[in-house]
Amino acid sequence: QGHGRRPAARPAHALAAIRSLVTQGDSDAALEFLDEYMDGMASDGITRYCGNEAVNAVASHYAKVAEENGVRFEMHASLGGSAAAGNADLCVVLGNLLDNAVFAASHGDGEQPRWVRAGLASSGDAVAITVDNSFDGCVEQEGNAYRSTKRGHAGLGIESVRFAAERHGGAAAFSHDGTTFHASVMLGGPSAFAD
Repeated sequence: QGHGRRPAARPAHALAAIRSLVTQGDSDAALEFLDEYMDGMASDGITRYCGNEAVNAVASHYAKVAEENGVRFEMHASLGGSAAAGNADLCVVLGNLLDNAVFAASHGDGEQPRWVRAGLASSGDAVAITVDNSFDGCVEQEGNAYRSTKRGHAGLGIESVRFAAERHGGAAAFSHDGTTFHASVMLGGPSAFAD
């Protein structure tokens, strides 16, 4: 979904560490790591998009990266702090989606507007996430699966998003039309975010 050098993204290492802990089934350690990471961030640099502070921290970081790369960032969230609060999988999924979207938009055609638009909404234990972004229109697909166009990447971000969604009784869908890429993820079901 883009070419060239990836914008600097400090939380990428944190998200990778959290993802590793979640994959290993150590959700307590993942939540502890996430809490410590959030405590270390300057609160005045975090925009409040919703009632979930972990989501606010992740989204604020990518809003800043987008701004630094000339990408218009827009996010609308209706998400409380209860059902999904502090959930590591939610942050990993959102982080992967925003990382891909900002990267792709920042490497789009210089003639076209560069933008990312994200939305989150919750109902009970279910959370729906949508991320749309501009990109250069160049995609690599194998059947219905998208392959990464980033140098040295195999598209594992999309696969990890799909895996996390399925693990929580949800689903993930990806599509594109022209120079717009669409990602839709549902995480949810009974006890989907139980610690």
